[in-house]
Amino acid sequence: MSFKKVFIDQAKPFDLTVLEVDASDSPTYPLLEFVGFGVKMLMDIVATDANYPRKNEIWQGKLDGLIASTSDFCWLTKAWPISVFIDSNKDEWQFDHRHLKRALSENGWNSAPVAYYKRKKTGNELLDSLSDSSVMTLMGLYVNATDGGNPENASRDDFKIVSRIMDDEQLPRTEKNVNTLLGVTGIYNRFPKKGHKSTIGNIRNEIIENKKKSTRVFNTSKVEVDDWIRSNPMFGKNNYSSVDGVSTRHKVLDKSFTYRYANDILKWAFEAWVKGERVRISAGSYAICESEIEVERQEIVDAIKDILNNTINWYISKVENMLSILSIKLPHVDANDLPIDLYWIPQIEGEIEAIRVPL
Repeated sequence: MSFKKVFIDQAKPFDLTVLEVDASDSPTYPLLEFVGFGVKMLMDIVATDANYPRKNEIWQGKLDGLIASTSDFCWLTKAWPISVFIDSNKDEWQFDHRHLKRALSENGWNSAPVAYYKRKKTGNELLDSLSDSSVMTLMGLYVNATDGGNPENASRDDFKIVSRIMDDEQLPRTEKNVNTLLGVTGIYNRFPKKGHKSTIGNIRNEIIENKKKSTRVFNTSKVEVDDWIRSNPMFGKNNYSSVDGVSTRHKVLDKSFTYRYANDILKWAFEAWVKGERVRISAGSYAICESEIEVERQEIVDAIKDILNNTINWYISKVENMLSILSIKLPHVDANDLPIDLYWIPQIEGEIEAIRVPL
């Protein structure tokens, strides 16, 4: 890499023509898209307060190096500018390169080059639903975690910021949700498998298990669940509803048996399909923590969809390929097409009646 420096006249706005970088040099932020360079007065670059400080964020050696490299108003032509996020309101927030801004300020710079970013559409429902604050926090961590030259920038505990984000976004602490968020933090670059076999697993488990006991739950014992079913004739354990004659079943949620129970639900659905009936299933947890009930609910829905997509529909696609010469197209199974009505029984404060679950 070239370390050529050029003098920047402070009487004029920063001259972008001196930059010997382009879009291909940008950090590959999973949640942000590079949209171009610009120039801002240093005093107008506002740092987001959403990017929670990380343990190793203030690193004196890094700051000293940047102060030295930008002294005498000289700029390294291969240096990447200050990263700025543009939100949907066109407001601009600095979310990375804080040390660079501080160094320029200490050296008396007037203006600075910036690299602009906007939200990237990932196609992942969870990631695309995150607030801008959480995205900036995750991407600030990502660029530090993937800085191969300075692995100290992202410590083991820094990745636990995912726990804070899950609280802010009110996300159930399912393994799938935690893995999705960790996947965009750069954790797999920071802790490659070799030599770090259990590190990521331990971080993941600590985030998942960070739950508090709740006094807001009810209907969490077998007796309470049985009483609720008896007082709600639309539901039952293995019979037909006295209200409308629909077949009824009940499933206890338990994250230790998520896939087994998801298969049971699908089995009931296909049995009803063969009979030309519908089946109404009530499901409840014996957990005493509000967050754990939410996790078990989410995981059973995820498991049902996973079994359909990666097992049943996989076999259908395999048969289609085998019969490709005949141009036969077989119908794939969508959860919404199954003759199944899944409900959560009310178990968390604010829930009054059974809650229909969209599949």
